[in-house]
Parts: sequence; C-alpha cells; structure tokens
Amino acid sequence: MAVSGPSDLRSGSAASWSRGPGCSIVTSCRIHSQPSRSCGASVLCPWPRRQAGHPVRRAVVGMSRRVIDVVAGLEGWMPDNGRDGTRNEVSGSAANVVQGRDIGTVNIGVAPPPSAVPRQVPPPPRGFVDRQGPLARIGDLVDAVVAGQDRPGVVALRGMPGVGKSAFVRTVAARFGDRFVDGSLHVDFGPLRHRGGVAVGEVAGTMLRSLGVADQWIPPDLVGRADLCRTMTAEMNLLVVFDGVTQDAQVLPLLPASGRSLVVAASHLALPELIQDGAVEMKLAALDPTDAVALLSEMCPDGRIAAEPDHAAELAQLCGHLPLALRVAGGWLSTRPTWTVQRLLEEFDDTDPFDGLTGGAAINTMFDLAYDDLTDVGKQVYRMAGLLVGSHLHLEVVAALCDLPVKQVRRALDHLSQASLIEERPDRTYELHRLVQAHALRRSLEEDTEGDRTAALRRALRWWLARAVAADVAATGTQRLRVTDPAQLIGDVPVPAMSAKQALDWLENEHANLLGLMRACAEHGWHEPVWQLFEGLYAYYDNRQPLAAWSEAGELAVTAAHLSGNAAAEARARCQMARALQKRDEYAAAHRQLDVARTLAAELDDDERMFASTLDFTGNVHFAQGQYEQALDCFRRALTINEKLGRPRGIALQSWLAGRTLVELGRIDEALSLLASARRFIEHSDGRSLLPRIELTTAAALHAAGRTDEAEDAARSSLEQARELKLTAGEADACVLLARMARDRGDSAAEQQLLHRAEQAYATMGSPRAARIHARRQAGQ
Repeated sequence: MAVSGPSDLRSGSAASWSRGPGCSIVTSCRIHSQPSRSCGASVLCPWPRRQAGHPVRRAVVGMSRRVIDVVAGLEGWMPDNGRDGTRNEVSGSAANVVQGRDIGTVNIGVAPPPSAVPRQVPPPPRGFVDRQGPLARIGDLVDAVVAGQDRPGVVALRGMPGVGKSAFVRTVAARFGDRFVDGSLHVDFGPLRHRGGVAVGEVAGTMLRSLGVADQWIPPDLVGRADLCRTMTAEMNLLVVFDGVTQDAQVLPLLPASGRSLVVAASHLALPELIQDGAVEMKLAALDPTDAVALLSEMCPDGRIAAEPDHAAELAQLCGHLPLALRVAGGWLSTRPTWTVQRLLEEFDDTDPFDGLTGGAAINTMFDLAYDDLTDVGKQVYRMAGLLVGSHLHLEVVAALCDLPVKQVRRALDHLSQASLIEERPDRTYELHRLVQAHALRRSLEEDTEGDRTAALRRALRWWLARAVAADVAATGTQRLRVTDPAQLIGDVPVPAMSAKQALDWLENEHANLLGLMRACAEHGWHEPVWQLFEGLYAYYDNRQPLAAWSEAGELAVTAAHLSGNAAAEARARCQMARALQKRDEYAAAHRQLDVARTLAAELDDDERMFASTLDFTGNVHFAQGQYEQALDCFRRALTINEKLGRPRGIALQSWLAGRTLVELGRIDEALSLLASARRFIEHSDGRSLLPRIELTTAAALHAAGRTDEAEDAARSSLEQARELKLTAGEADACVLLARMARDRGDSAAEQQLLHRAEQAYATMGSPRAARIHARRQAGQ
C-alpha cells in the first residue's frame, strides 16, 4: 500500500485512508513498523460530539462505514496474516478492524481538538453606560429567536464612528450570550480591512472551524463554504456578531439558517440589502449629557469628575458626548492623578481637541478610515462641510461651497449620511457632529489650498447673505431703513417667497449659522458682510429678542462697520446695538452707543432719515427709563423728519411711539388720535408687522380711558396677532396688559396664568423683566 505522512510510522497515531476522490476515512490507530497489508481502524468524524445527530455527520459516518465494509470484504481472498512471512499488529482501541491487500493511500493526520462551545465575543469595555432602550429592543429579539421562528433574527446596528457600536455589541453578548446554548461567534472586519481587504470566503472558513469543522472538510470556494455554514447552523441556537461591516455582501452569505439564531451586524454605514432582507435597523446616537459625564466618572473614578461638575459637563460637550472620545479624555485624567478637569480643558485645542493626547490618534484614525471609503466628490463635499461653523447645512449652501451642481451634491450628501458621517434632519438639512466637523476641517487643511477654502467660504457667504436679506425684507417690508439696497445683496441668488412668519422662522432656524458666519467673517477681516448680516438679522432680533446673541452680534457689527470706514453703517449698527442694551436694562451703555450714532448721522450729507432713526432709538431708551417727556421730544422730531420725507412707514412708526408715550403721560385723547393715524399710514406701507404693537398700545389707551371691553378686545387681538407671527416680545407685553385687566376685575386666577405666560416669554428672550414678573406673581399668591 502507498503511505503518505510521517516516514516513521511508529510515530503516527492517526491515519486518513483515501480510496478514490472524495472518499477519505479518518482513523485512530497505532501502526507498527512491521510490513503489513491491513490495519485496524476506528472511524472518527470531524464534527463535534454534541452534533452527533446532525444530518451531515450521519451522512459522512455512513459513507465511511460503507467504505470499511468494502475493504473488509476483501479479506476473504487476502493471504492469512503472516502467510508470506509478514504480520501486522494493532494496539490501542479500535471500533472496527479491517484487512485489505491494496488499500491505496494512508494519510497520517492530527487528531481534532476537543470540542467546546464557542464564546468568541470579547467582554464589554469598562464603564459601559446608557443604551437601555436599544438593549431592551435586543432583549425582545432574543426572546423571539430563542422561542423559535422561521428565520434568524438580524439587527443592522448603525452609528457614526466612535459612537460605541463595538462596546454595545459586546455588551449584548455579555448580557444575552447564555441564552444561546450553541455559543457565540465574533467576526471583526476592521482588522481584516486594515490588512488590505476582506475575503468573505476566509471569514466563512474561520466560522466553520469555530463550529468544529476540520480543514479537510471545508470547501475551497465561498459558495460551498456558505452552503456548509447554513447546513451546519440549521438546527443551532447561535449568536453571531459581525463588527466593522462595510458592505451587505460581507454578512448576507454568512447568515445562519436557524430561526433560533440572532445576528448583530454593526456598521457606520447603512446596510440597505440586509434591511430589505428583513433585518431590524437600529441607530446609536451620542450619549446624552448626563450619561456622558457618568462615563467620564467610570474612566476616572477618583472623584475629580464629581468635584468639577461644570468643567466635567464642558469636557463631555467638547468630546461631543461620543464614548470613544470620552474614554480617551477619561483615560488621560486617570493616568494623571494631579490634573484637574479644568487643566485638561486648557490643553484641548479648539480645532482638533484630541491632537497630541494619548489615544487621540485613534479618533482621527477612525474617521480617516471612513473618509478613505468615500468617492472623490464625497471627499470634497465632506471637506467643504468642515469649513462651516453653524449648526446645520443646507443642500444649496453646500453646493455653493463646492461649486458643484445641486444634484451631484445631493447624491454625495446622501452617501455621507449612509456612512453616518453626516446626519440628515427631518427638515431636509444636514448636521455634522462636532468631532466629525473637526476631522473634516483637518482633512481640508491637509488637502485644500488656502485659496480654495477662501473661495468656498465666499460662495457660501453670498448665498447666506442673500437669503438673510430676503427674509428680513419679507418680515418687515422694503420701506424700512437699510444702509444697503436689498436687491443689490440678493442679486441673482434664487430666494423663495415667504410670509412674515415664515421669514422670521427661517431667520430663527438659521440664526446659529448666520451668527457663526459673522464671527468667521470678522476673523477673516471681511468687515462689510459682518454689518450687512447684522442688518439682515434685525427683524428677528427686534421681534423675538434673543438678547445675549443680539448683543454679541451688535458688537461684531459695530466693530466691523467702524473698521470698514462706513459712517452710515456704523450709525445704524450702533442704534440696533443700543436697542439690545436697552432691552437688557443697560441704559447708560445704550446711550453711549446712541451718542456716537447721532454724531455720525448728523455728519452724513443729505441723510436726514438716518438722523431721524437715531432719534427714534434714543427716544426708546428714554421711554424705558420712564423719561417720557424726553422720549416724546425725540419721537416728535423723528416724526417731523419722516413727514417731510413722505415716508409712510416712518410716519406710522413715530406716530405709534409718540402715542405710546402720551398714554404714559395720561394724555389719552392725543394718544388715540396719533394711534389712529399710525394705523392709517400702516395701510399705505409694507410695515404690517407693526400692527400688533399699535393694537396693544391702543388697548392700553382704551383701558386708561375706562373703556374696558374695547380695551380687552384690542389686547386679545394684539395677543393673537403676536402669537400668529411668533413675536415673542409682543406676546409677553400683551399678556402683561391682559393680566392688569384681570386684576382690575378681581380675577386673580386669570392674572396669575397670564403673568406666568409673560414670565416664560421674557425668560426665553433672556430679559430681566422675567425676574420682575416672577416677583409680582409671588407677591400676588
């Protein structure tokens, strides 16, 4: 017979006989060196004992026994043992001993390792927090598959790089693994991808080996291996975890066939084919602030996090509430016991906060891998998106940044969204996580020139400025005083038609972007667009009054206008800045701004309208201080200028302001006359956003005149108009007047309810009036 294997048969402890293609019998025997024509054989199958009833095992064992029977049948014509001077000797244990003259080939192999239930998923990391909702959903799926169903349960887990997908799937295995009696398998495609590619066939082979299949039984091709995987798992209760998945094709061939198995595939990409095949999609978001701080405490458990709650919250926010970043920051602190949280914050760089920190490179590497999978257009869109400083992105502004067609950019943004690098919001805008944005900016700094970035920002600036100016015009009309002609700024940028409320809503939604753009322009020394953006935001600031942001924007605009040498722009910016200071009860600061504004306006040639505007703002500060005579003088002078210039909107505005002051002076008849005039002139202007204010002042005059029913009707009309337009300040003022009317008629419950609404509105604006209203409510209870 022919023998393959070790040349010294005395050392062989197992043999594989071959009798033609595909007929191989693993044997367990001890073969001595004496010449022999037969040997003892005990059939062993490559499947673990716990799968003894598996149909494939039964088939293989049956085939092996049939071959042994054929060999044994030859014994009748073979010479007796030792007849030709030879003998064979069998030692050890053998279930079947056969003799044969010409057997073919004996292959000396190695006995398979002892079978064990695979538990391959690594343990979860230290300090796992939150995720109770997703874990509960996984628990429901586990219950379903353990009970048995017609197909395996599959979860397509999706989340941006660093959000904690690996920690989550490991926690799933730790929490639910004992529910799967046939074990848990784990495949991490990440390291395989790092080595230059993912061969799914090799992964299938690894899985088969984990299930106890010997190498000689593993088919050479992916199709054969996938078929064998399904056959092997058809009756199993198995948990399979795939991590670092980048394609549906990596998972689909390897799904088990059993309805009592669960598969969790984690990826930063969407897996549409897997979902179409019935997978449940689950998304992991960044941690909420409380859990983010809790993770920091787990990583640095010596009490420093709890000792600095404000700094800890700031650190968590700087980490974007991403578990990976939080672990890096917490680990940094834990290895430096003398450091405070504040000191770590001081080490962070604003652009790339983890640059230079131990472990920080892993964050950039993680995003680099996702970036490398993008198309060239996707990479360009990603880098350009990193230049923006606002809260969200519009498709059109990204197209302007990239100087690419909108349709092409829409496809690229969709791919970025599928890759979890950009989040698409319900309003069809896009959002970047702050660490993603930092990475995108870093790639732009590496790959784009300074000229490329400057040109991109200029294009985005033009788009945003045109939209802001168009919204300002829609909210307050074309007749309001502006330094720059709106048509000049809008140019050929397409802008949608908007109602006044839609315009104010748009400005509110875009405020973070526009204020961020003002800051960026100031840093670049682009002074003119800074004050132009501030002028475009005035309708929003004056009507909804976010006072802190209004003040910041005003400071930027005043500085930019001064540096640009535009006296008219500076006077206008100082007036609008003074309005914000007045609303914050900072009267002295407001007057300082207005003193300079009046001086600048007086020096302007043939621009009486600008000077009238400075009188308007000055009168408002006097009015807020209770200096009604000074206020009335300013308003009457401004009214005279507007009448001379024939400006209907200006006449209406100054008539209302003067009428409001006359109410406070007790000159009710004069006030009602001026308010009626204001209403008439509004009808001939595009300043209808003034109507709720005129109506409210009319209500106050009627109430002072004792015309209670008319006063309440006018006040409620003003409240409804303000609510419809979302004029926060107007709604609050109307509630205060209605509360006074309720008090006068003895309805304390209505008074308290109205004052509560007013307090909430003032608090939203950041107005000091909120505290005064609160004190009034407490006194009235």
